[in-house]
Amino acid sequence: MVFKKQKLITNDRIFWIDSLRGWAILAVILGHLVNQLPWNSLAFAPFLSQEISDLLNPVRLGLILFVAGLFVNSGLKKGKDIYFKGKLHSILWPFIIWSSIYGFLKLYFSNIVNNKIEPLNLLLSTITGGQSTIWFLYTLFIFFLIIPFIRKLPIYIVIPICWYLSLISPAIPEDSIFAGIHNNRIATAFYLFPFFYLADWLVLHKKDILKESKNKIVLVISLISFLIISILATIPPSIVKTLFTLCLPLFSIPLFIFLSSISPIKPIIFIGKNSIVFYVLHQLLIQAVSKFIPEGSFIFKSSIGYISILISILLFCSAICYLRKYSFVDLFFSSKRYAKKISKIPVQKDSVIQSYKK
Repeated sequence: MVFKKQKLITNDRIFWIDSLRGWAILAVILGHLVNQLPWNSLAFAPFLSQEISDLLNPVRLGLILFVAGLFVNSGLKKGKDIYFKGKLHSILWPFIIWSSIYGFLKLYFSNIVNNKIEPLNLLLSTITGGQSTIWFLYTLFIFFLIIPFIRKLPIYIVIPICWYLSLISPAIPEDSIFAGIHNNRIATAFYLFPFFYLADWLVLHKKDILKESKNKIVLVISLISFLIISILATIPPSIVKTLFTLCLPLFSIPLFIFLSSISPIKPIIFIGKNSIVFYVLHQLLIQAVSKFIPEGSFIFKSSIGYISILISILLFCSAICYLRKYSFVDLFFSSKRYAKKISKIPVQKDSVIQSYKK
């Protein structure tokens, strides 16, 4: 079979993992691009992207978290100290940097349009994961903090409890000082955590994830689950729809793993390897387009305009990825390299301690 001929590991990286994350990041970009700019609904490319976005909405962020959860076990094997420091450098640091950038721009433009935002409200909303696209990094960081303790609990307890809490968690009131763009963040976090937990559970129990995903019975169940999700997307909200939308996305994961394993497309793998850059930058670029291109522009009326903006965003992010070899650029996305440089600086020992040793 074709699967046996494929080399699944290249340069110590498993390509289907980067491929899966790359497709999920691209789905997020498509969703934000089509929903946040005034496209002509009759243009084919925006229409198609809207349909794809609606279909993948229940799973795209979950798939990113599933991939992240695959690395919990290997991280903890290095020791909890190294594990937690790594998350500070690779997740919390870019969250602080880009929350500051987005926050500053939001305050600046709110003053221009005479729609002032209270800095304290913005700060409280930001540090509780309620602002812009960056809320996802906040949620991911929390997941990495709590998983070493929750992973000890049985799967049949953790996932149902998360589903239940996702159903009953209220939205943050719009007049609250913690209100922001993402006021359903508590319910969303409980909805997304099972994706993260499940990936770690599979690794912890030494499951061959790729092999299981190619199992015909598993694939059929996964495909049916995704088809049901697709049908549910077209019907009005109901308790039945809500319950199915909670559990079926988890069952659809093998389908996406299988598809990623048979489609090693280099640009998608590149996006997956550099997911942090594409994730934090694309929203800023979309906002720049909305601010500097008039709403009635011909660009928003055709598929060519849509494709041009999408390609421009991807090319800009790709260029930044290549520029990360320079420390000052990389510092916007991770503080690991800077921390290593600091640790290599020789420390001058105290003369009193030295004399005591003598």
